[in-house]
Amino acid sequence: MRIVIIGAGVAGLYAAYRATQQGHTVTVLEAKDRPGGLSHTARTGSTITEVHDGQHITQTAALSPGQFVNLGPGRLPHHHRRILRLCSELAVPLEPYVMSSDANLYCDAETGKAYPRRRIEHDMRGHLAAVAHASGALGYEQRELARAFGDLTGRGAYTGTHRAPGKPLTLDEISVMGAWRHQFFQPDSHLWQGTMFHPVGGMDAIWQALLARLAAKGVDVRLSSPVTGIRTGATGVRVRWLANGGTETGEFDWCLSSIPWPLLDETQLEGFSTDYTRAVSAVGFAAACKVGWEATSRWWQDDPWQIYGGISYTSHDIWQVWYPSTGWDQQRGTLTGAYNSYGTAERFGRLSVDERLALARQGGQQLHPEIGDDNLTPLHLGMTVAWHRVPFQAGGWADWQPDNPRHAEAFARLQEPDGRFIAIGDQIGDWPGWQEGCVQSVDRALGHVGSGTFDLGDGWQVPRGGISYSIEDEYDLQPTGDVPDAHLLTAGDYPRT
Repeated sequence: MRIVIIGAGVAGLYAAYRATQQGHTVTVLEAKDRPGGLSHTARTGSTITEVHDGQHITQTAALSPGQFVNLGPGRLPHHHRRILRLCSELAVPLEPYVMSSDANLYCDAETGKAYPRRRIEHDMRGHLAAVAHASGALGYEQRELARAFGDLTGRGAYTGTHRAPGKPLTLDEISVMGAWRHQFFQPDSHLWQGTMFHPVGGMDAIWQALLARLAAKGVDVRLSSPVTGIRTGATGVRVRWLANGGTETGEFDWCLSSIPWPLLDETQLEGFSTDYTRAVSAVGFAAACKVGWEATSRWWQDDPWQIYGGISYTSHDIWQVWYPSTGWDQQRGTLTGAYNSYGTAERFGRLSVDERLALARQGGQQLHPEIGDDNLTPLHLGMTVAWHRVPFQAGGWADWQPDNPRHAEAFARLQEPDGRFIAIGDQIGDWPGWQEGCVQSVDRALGHVGSGTFDLGDGWQVPRGGISYSIEDEYDLQPTGDVPDAHLLTAGDYPRT
């Protein structure tokens, strides 16, 4: 069969890879001038373009050779079995990604005070355990548990702990800083629990490996080819796109599309059912921004910080600072100097590139004065992206809300074909914003194409004709029945501020 795949991000390239394994003839159309989609690892000379007030603004990375910043996805959870299996199949080497360290910081931006994670976390446990112990509501074993949990004295008081040497914070001090409102407990959430992984040398290693496999098969991946129209029917699909200064059209047996919902809603669609087009317009994309810094030395590993990986959080609009999980012995290194989303990212993204970097420096130096030192963290080595301003991207992820009946109905409809058109990408996977959702969506979509089975490696075969998965089966990767609505997941524990 002839299959056209719209989008050369992780989902589109993976779909092309699997479809060629099945013997199909594949054409890939990508609107941008580069493959990879949201997975963009910036290196020396890399560019990123945004649209501001109708003007295209392009940044060029001035990073030193060998340095990189993941401007899109940056980690792989251990329970995302499909993407990990794909990395193994493609021989993409992985290394640990350090999600959290007790040496990481939390900063109350209003006061500018920053404390090590261990100080806040263990004092919080101690004080709350002491309150429970003194409540009179606990039995003997429960009081023993409270003492062990909070490292209390024999009388049930909290006076400090060897888990966090130094003077403890009071419960009032902890309460006022409100760390729990600003992602402090994100590392405890299932999606971010250790162990996490990262491809050696950058997240783009995954789609680069897919692209190499496709090139070896002679698959046609056409860049700078935005799709302007799609007509679907019972026996085939006609697609229209821009290329070489003109318009081209093609007839195909199937179309697998990763066009983001807001952009698909603006595309000329013909032959689509009313319920499908209504579902396409049901959900928007979340705004998301990142900032990357290169530092001339790994000062965060030195005293007083002693930080080797993990994330520091702040109530400032930058939200987070990530530290590299590898390269401890290298001279230079890179930091993710901001990662925010939703309303905060909308505000952040309205700023110019220079204003964004200046604000990121302001928030970052509340955590570390070194971020404000141009000799240690040079401003000209900074880079930023507002994904909702990147042409053909629409944002960071589909903002599905499981408790919204319209979203639940639309999500179920969009997982099914409309004629010979099938949506793919993390936007229609059970993990929006994660590459696992990309892979899962393609496995499901290819189940609708043809008959028989196709092999995902290691003897794991998937029946064609439509499959889906349950969250409980993530650990053994066995295909099951439909995913209950309650299992539809959003991209994360991000406050919509």
